[in-house]
Amino acid sequence: MKSFFIFYAVLLLVSFSVVHINNALELAHEKNGAGLNYTVNPARKLLQLPDIGEGDGIGYIGDGNDNDGNVGGDDGTGGFVGNVGDGNGGDGNSTGGDGSENRIGEGTCSNKFIQVNQGPSASLPSGIPTYTVIVLNACFSGSCSISNIHLSCGWFSSARLINPKIFRRLNYNDCLVNDGQPLTAGESLTFSYANTYPYKLAVSSIVC
Repeated sequence: MKSFFIFYAVLLLVSFSVVHINNALELAHEKNGAGLNYTVNPARKLLQLPDIGEGDGIGYIGDGNDNDGNVGGDDGTGGFVGNVGDGNGGDGNSTGGDGSENRIGEGTCSNKFIQVNQGPSASLPSGIPTYTVIVLNACFSGSCSISNIHLSCGWFSSARLINPKIFRRLNYNDCLVNDGQPLTAGESLTFSYANTYPYKLAVSSIVC
């Protein structure tokens, strides 16, 4: 009976020692970091943390760049093209408006509306060259009668007589057209002069 009691006591001591040793080994194992796999992995699974080692983080950044690039490209390109298109359309409309309104209206006057054209014509029997001059009021709005038309003409002279009410020289480089009377819109007058060379005739002043 006494021997059985001693055996039972030894068995309890051995069991307690084994349990104590196992606990010690587990603590040592945890201190060495082996327990991190058990603790961290479930936490990553529960929190759905990205696995940086597998490149999920890089993939996310890449997706962000792609999205930003695409959005930027769409917005930037679309906006730019739209703005340019709108701008060009606006300029085109404005230009078209200016072109359609580029006509002489009431109260508008310019030397450019009087056109002076001349060209050679048949010579006189004496052989002196002649030149035909056409003075035109190129304003066709119907409300731009232009008078007192003066031309620069140098020392203008002609071997052929010219009606002074049509064209005459007043002073050096100053000739008067139509005796100062107005040329209405689209009206013209013609005269010819004879000289060995043509004179340069250009509008110097007008009155509207």
